[in-house]
Amino acid sequence: MNTLYAKTVRSGHKNFKSVIHEPKRVFESYSEEEMFKKIIKESKNNLLSGYQQKRFDEYKEIGFPLFRRINLNRPDFKAGNFGKPCGSNTISDIDEQGIELIKKYDFEGTDRKYLLMAELFSNCGYYIKTQDDQDAGIIKLWYDDTSIFENSLFSLKPGSKAVIIRQISGNYSDKLRNGVIRAIIERNAELVLINIIKTAKADSISESGYFSLSENSRLKVIELSAGQGKFVSNYVYSMDGKNSVLRSAPMFMGSDESVSDIFHTVKFNAPAAIGVLEAKGVLKDRSSCIFRGTLDINKGAFDADGKESSFTLSLSPHARMQTIPGLLVAENKVNASHAATLGSISEDKLYYMMNRGFSKAQAKKLISMGIFDELTEALDSYDKDIAQETVDYVYSIL
Repeated sequence: MNTLYAKTVRSGHKNFKSVIHEPKRVFESYSEEEMFKKIIKESKNNLLSGYQQKRFDEYKEIGFPLFRRINLNRPDFKAGNFGKPCGSNTISDIDEQGIELIKKYDFEGTDRKYLLMAELFSNCGYYIKTQDDQDAGIIKLWYDDTSIFENSLFSLKPGSKAVIIRQISGNYSDKLRNGVIRAIIERNAELVLINIIKTAKADSISESGYFSLSENSRLKVIELSAGQGKFVSNYVYSMDGKNSVLRSAPMFMGSDESVSDIFHTVKFNAPAAIGVLEAKGVLKDRSSCIFRGTLDINKGAFDADGKESSFTLSLSPHARMQTIPGLLVAENKVNASHAATLGSISEDKLYYMMNRGFSKAQAKKLISMGIFDELTEALDSYDKDIAQETVDYVYSIL
């Protein structure tokens, strides 16, 4: 089956074509057919179940990927292992307009198999739709700590505003948590999205996101992935309207032998769009992280302003950071830049803190916490309890 969907990165430029590595795939039975029949039978939304049935044929033809950089746990499709359903505003309440948006904004995700898996077997997901010029306030989404397949859609109508805080906790098991989110931000709308993702040692978490920004829209995404597990994410920001503005701040805190693979792409498709990717994080013990930030400026996106950077603070000689920046530019009149920095805490800073009564361990933790200031300050302005919980959690694993 040939299905058209948005690829994360352009495979060609002028007369040149890039070679894109395709992972090896395995076909294994996880009783998906039986589980899928059960989901369709219990569905109370004919629009959603009809869409899922059409996607299942493609899903069956794709094997599970064997990633080179990270080895995710296999899914568990046994009945009863799907956690608790979400509360109100769930994807099971999606209307025809929402289904059309999901169809229109189809994409690749961390891997096509994982994206389809989340759509087909989602036990949890939110459908949040604002009205024109509505201020929806602060929306807090909490997820059960068992294995979850999530399919969520955030639709912001013209002139509306929303702040969405997603909290995801590890499940201390060898199960897979797999989430897909789409956010459609229409003309003059504003969205702030904060993701707090805590991984336990045996966890595997996959996060796929697609964001479309229309004319004069604003989007800020702050994401923290912290803990001891395995985390892979793929976010695509499509600047589809002129004067749209994006700030994406992925943050990571790796400890023990955690592994993270973070891939964010900004696609400039309209004039005078501004897109900033600024990754920051701390690595300790034998943790590792790969950050891939790509600015993809298409023909016609003149006066685009794109910046990509990363900063990593290493607290261990055994920690590993790899940064892979990408600039794809098909328009002349643009500004585009990238930078990467890897550093450690200077002895002068430690001496300064220790002279003020802190132990060396305390001084390292306090200095490292400064990396996450943008996250903690944003949370503090929206919900002081969540802000304090997040600070305490990060401090505990530093």
